[in-house]
Amino acid sequence: MSLINTKIKPFKNQAFKNGEFIEVTEKDTEGRWSVFFFYPLTSLSYARLNWVTLLTTTKSCRSWA
Repeated sequence: MSLINTKIKPFKNQAFKNGEFIEVTEKDTEGRWSVFFFYPLTSLSYARLNWVTLLTTTKSCRSWA
């Protein structure tokens, strides 16, 4: 679902940037165009671990992570 030109609600979450997890809030996006992509589409605790494992073990992912 696309929500172009929509103002986001306040949030606080973790993001993976430059090989480490950082905290991101809606304040970090103020004054900029932003694209949010949420993956995986599950709240299961192992899903995050699987994504981190993929990023750290897959060569093709390391170049953009």
